[in-house]
Amino acid sequence: MDNIFALWTKGIDSERGFWTRWFETKGLEWADDYTERVRARRELDPWLQKVLRQSAVNAPGQDGMPRFRVLDVGAGPLSKIGNFMPDANLEVVAADPLAFIYSDLIDRHGITPGVRTQFAPAEDLSVFFAPSSFDLVHCSNALDHSFEPLRGIIEMLRVVRVGGTIILGHARNEAENEKYEGFHQHNFDVEDGRFVIWNKKERVIVEHELPVEFEIENSMQNRYVTNKIIKRSEFRDKDDNRRRDERLRKIYEQVIRAMSEK
Repeated sequence: MDNIFALWTKGIDSERGFWTRWFETKGLEWADDYTERVRARRELDPWLQKVLRQSAVNAPGQDGMPRFRVLDVGAGPLSKIGNFMPDANLEVVAADPLAFIYSDLIDRHGITPGVRTQFAPAEDLSVFFAPSSFDLVHCSNALDHSFEPLRGIIEMLRVVRVGGTIILGHARNEAENEKYEGFHQHNFDVEDGRFVIWNKKERVIVEHELPVEFEIENSMQNRYVTNKIIKRSEFRDKDDNRRRDERLRKIYEQVIRAMSEK
């Protein structure tokens, strides 16, 4: 059986090289993207603001404004969703498994990020963040680069509160387009209205695999897959120590296998 973690680690050098060139050239051919990302203060994406207000349950603070907490998963070196709302208290947390690489690049180029990306893989968010501690979890063009995207979605459900929302946005069937090189090991698609993750080895319908009650909206436009998942119940599994011990065993095995295959 393929060690998907080992395949994933082979893409790290490519990712480091891309972002090194991105910083050195101030965005490669995406100069506008660079300009936006390096701004220390940027208003949160309007659609994400709308989603937050629609699901608001938090009591206003002493200043009378609502409070929101957002997690940007796979944020890269500089989260691009924004970090403030004009009429709310907003905390944005950015997470990425390559945060150590990104932090070095940011410091080397003298950039002060509005939100510094911290280390946390999508597959184990609940190790780094408290259960039900975010109002919104966002992930764009990143989860299909992870080594276990379905687990990543389940972990997002663990850290978002009941009534909170997960927003995913990814290019359709990116692994096929990139010929399964580097981080590109999984395809995201919408088939008959359902969210499908697949590759050469397996195919899963996400709606059949989520262990909580939820609502999901799947759409595709211009070969871009968007998923909106609202968490409607809490996890029955509360044995975090047992679950994490089992996960640690599996990660150790994958890491050693990956090192042995080099």
